[in-house]
Amino acid sequence: RQLCACKVLRMEVKSRGEKGGIMKRGVLASDVNDLLTPSASCVIQMDKSKLNPGSFPAPMFPTAAASTFNSESNATRNPSNSVARIALSDCLTCSGCVTSAETVLLETQSTESFEQLLKSQSKSNVSVVSLSQQSVASIAVAFNLSLNEAALYISGFLKSRYGISKVISLSNARNIALRNTLKEFLIRNSENGKLPMLTSSCPGVVCYMEKRLDCQQLELLSHSMSPMATAGALVKTLNGNETLHMSVMPCADKKLEAAREQLRGLIDVVLTTSELHQLILQSESPKLSSYLPTQLDSLAEEEERRNDEQNSRMEWSGGGPSGGYLEYVLRESARLLFGIELLEDTFSDPRIIVTEIRSSDFREVRLVQDGNAL
Repeated sequence: RQLCACKVLRMEVKSRGEKGGIMKRGVLASDVNDLLTPSASCVIQMDKSKLNPGSFPAPMFPTAAASTFNSESNATRNPSNSVARIALSDCLTCSGCVTSAETVLLETQSTESFEQLLKSQSKSNVSVVSLSQQSVASIAVAFNLSLNEAALYISGFLKSRYGISKVISLSNARNIALRNTLKEFLIRNSENGKLPMLTSSCPGVVCYMEKRLDCQQLELLSHSMSPMATAGALVKTLNGNETLHMSVMPCADKKLEAAREQLRGLIDVVLTTSELHQLILQSESPKLSSYLPTQLDSLAEEEERRNDEQNSRMEWSGGGPSGGYLEYVLRESARLLFGIELLEDTFSDPRIIVTEIRSSDFREVRLVQDGNAL
């Protein structure tokens, strides 16, 4: 993905024609601009009086502003017109500066920022690191550990090397996010709200939709926060706004999510799995199992008393490519709306019809009773 300016990438694929001949098909990317500045297409003419952002919390308003977007040449010819510049949190899958935006973002969401933030904080401040299950699973594979062992050793590493006050699992926050999504769906369903409800565990998908869809379509997006943002809200609420919250996530796009204006202050730094792995390898003892295994913490003592077992372990509870939203909302909606208890293995239940649309990654799931789709 990291291409220098004007570097040409060429790939040829040979395939046999109908009569056995060889045909060449090429994929060519040329004049790739990787300057550390926004591309010209990111500076757009915008009549602010015509903006109609609607009710959704999005950083961009594509439909309302679409009629006022001018081309690059128009922007150049009319320098006196006021321009709107796209913020860093808006940049993803942009044709001109995606690699540049990610590079700049890494400077503020990096291991160096992580270490500097911890050094600059007051000793009286609480510091919390939330661990995603996917990241712990990857670290477990890298060091040949079980999931729970890896979580305990990561906790020990962060506390002994960096003095982290609390290391928590995102499993509880994930459960809260799932319940909030279900609640939102049930409210929409009962009040003839905007359906279908769209949700995704990937901030890249959400950002892409905000750039490409109109206001009415964007109202279909779920308003519930992700598990990472939910954990941030809980950490800041229960421990105070001065608390430092760092999160370890499997994808760099989570850095973009943390930079969103709506989530500002909830997550101070996001580290990817590979960055945590590098911190371990660069430490005095690069073998993770050499650190003292330490139990994961809960967000508050009251919560620990209520749910100690779940907080202290890294447990899987369903899920899939959609982050568990589809399966959880489907199961609970079937129970609450129709009184149907689905099998533990949801998609093996004969009342669940799964149709593959384009590939195994794109499926339609329906709940059927007496031959009728519910």
